[in-house]
Amino acid sequence: MNKIDIHHHFIPKIAREYIKNLPEWSPKLSSEFLKKNGFDSALLSLPNLNIEFESKTKYLEFCRSVNKELSNICKNSELKGLGIIPFPYIEESVIEINYIMNNGLDGIILYTNYNEVYPSTIEHYEIFENLNNNNATVFIHPNDTPYIKDKDNSAINWTVEFPLEVTRLYSRFLVEDKLKTLNKIQFILGYGGGTLSFLIDRIAKIPYVKGMKPRIGRLLVDMISKKNRALDHLKLVNFDLYTVNRDEQLAALKTHFNNKNLIKGSNFPFCKDRMK
Repeated sequence: MNKIDIHHHFIPKIAREYIKNLPEWSPKLSSEFLKKNGFDSALLSLPNLNIEFESKTKYLEFCRSVNKELSNICKNSELKGLGIIPFPYIEESVIEINYIMNNGLDGIILYTNYNEVYPSTIEHYEIFENLNNNNATVFIHPNDTPYIKDKDNSAINWTVEFPLEVTRLYSRFLVEDKLKTLNKIQFILGYGGGTLSFLIDRIAKIPYVKGMKPRIGRLLVDMISKKNRALDHLKLVNFDLYTVNRDEQLAALKTHFNNKNLIKGSNFPFCKDRMK
């Protein structure tokens, strides 16, 4: 069975036009890292860069350039890839998904928020419907939490808020209750799914309340069929084990989810040269 590094970033040429201090990266460096750490392949994705584009046109051009370069890299190597979309533009995102899926990539990386806008399976349903129709992989990757912006508190973003961001977005999807119609999407939850495994009893209640009031009809239907739609959805997703470094973290995931859905990720090239 192939061992895939599920959380592995690449740095496209166009990104260096906007951000100068990005780490060195090349397909060769990725391949060397994978071989050194016992991986057969990697799922390449763009790290969260938070670039402020001067226009919508520049944003669209950036996305296409990234996806085109990634497609060319994956065609000529053992590497696989996830493209990016110009979220929150719905029509343009659908167009880009079609380009991504028609050019040898596996799906998209979806950041937990885009300039303070959080993806919604209701508000942006056309995007998710298109991903579903394409049997796409969607890797949910954290981004900076909007309200933590000052430099003095910036460390909170990557230490505390990144895992919480993943929990926050996927919990929103569960509240919206659209995932049952999007069951062809293969979700990957970054950072071990955040705190989902620790809050599983509370997460299980999400689809059955609206505000503070119970959804009696939905609760009775699922009780009769002995289902829990939140837990049923979570059993279908894959969990990226990057940052899952302690025994109690891994134990919480293994307690509730299938081992085959727990997949190692490295965060290359932002990680140390060799994984533990």
